[in-house]
Amino acid sequence: MKRLFSIFILLAVSLVLVSCDDSTTLTTVSMFGGTDPNGEVYREIIDDFKKETGWKVKDTSTQANEEWKEKVRNDFVSGNEPDVLQFFTGEDAKAFVDAGKVVSIEEIRKEYPNYAKNINESLMGTHSVPTTGFVEGIFTNTTHFKSNESKAYLNKTNWTWDEFKDLLALLVDENDTEGYKPISMGQDIPHYWLDHMVLADLGEDFATVIKGTNGDQKLTETLLKLNEIKEYLSYESSEADASQGFKDGDYTFLLDGSWAAGGLVGSEVEEHVKVFPFPVVNEDVGTVLLSGYTSGFYITKKAWDNEDKRAKAVEFVEMMTSTTALTKYAKVGGFAADDNAVPADVHPINKELAALGGVSDFATLPFGDLSNPDGYKILTDNQGAYFSGNETDTLKFVKEFLKK
Repeated sequence: MKRLFSIFILLAVSLVLVSCDDSTTLTTVSMFGGTDPNGEVYREIIDDFKKETGWKVKDTSTQANEEWKEKVRNDFVSGNEPDVLQFFTGEDAKAFVDAGKVVSIEEIRKEYPNYAKNINESLMGTHSVPTTGFVEGIFTNTTHFKSNESKAYLNKTNWTWDEFKDLLALLVDENDTEGYKPISMGQDIPHYWLDHMVLADLGEDFATVIKGTNGDQKLTETLLKLNEIKEYLSYESSEADASQGFKDGDYTFLLDGSWAAGGLVGSEVEEHVKVFPFPVVNEDVGTVLLSGYTSGFYITKKAWDNEDKRAKAVEFVEMMTSTTALTKYAKVGGFAADDNAVPADVHPINKELAALGGVSDFATLPFGDLSNPDGYKILTDNQGAYFSGNETDTLKFVKEFLKK
């Protein structure tokens, strides 16, 4: 009996200790994990927060992909959401925003009127505080251009789709190395190519096109164009491995966002990178630039309703989105949502990225950000159909996507 009583006391004390620990622990989630170059800045600010407040931070961050997005959304459904979340905006966040699971900026400012006041108001979300915006382009390792014929492509501001395919074949001939593939791509994150192809072929009014007469056929034909470059893709199992291969100089092209620029600093290719816009697939559409501010920091309703955590959650987000913090993020890659957050020394690769706007005919958010997430996942999960040129299956998955 004494033994049982002792165990009971021990369990009770343990529960009290855990409870006390939870009351001074902030749970956080972000996409600044894995090989994301922003991760170093993010973790540095977390360390500063812990030193200044004495609080603990239980952070679960990973590199963003469709599985991660789905897990985050499901955590809100099951009640396992964090206190602070850095996540996408728009359709990706619609479910938990509409369900009232995150607090609006308007409500936060009723109690904290200066909350995120350093952020450009035109870029503020209704519920999220942005950090850096992005542009996407084709990072190009110029050392693989050996002949005058291939080097001539480097003097162009952009390429047509046919020119790009010709260039890929030329580079394979010039880089006669076993297993060489010009394009770095990971199977777990195929959306860079999918997003660009849809918007480059169908244009800003893609939604009208695919919902109109024979829209399913038109979208199917667009996606199948990706099969035309299949033989030139590294098609590695993970985007992390594919990106590392580009950094090591194994591949010629990496289609990615401005956040990738920081990861190229100190790499084998740092001094040999030019950035080009996605090729012109449809001359009537022109050159597309995928860009915008599509992510930010949210405070969840769960944290806001907790008297112990409310102020600390606010402090955490303000530290993450301060002028000082955003200057550091912008140096890694991207364009700060705070007009005063300008790095003193802008890397040449970031200058190349900034110049993409001047050679583009229109800018838009990525196709995935403009799509229902459940529908978009159908397309990313079944990428093999259109990369392999399977018209029947591609049409099938396009029809399923359109139902969403």
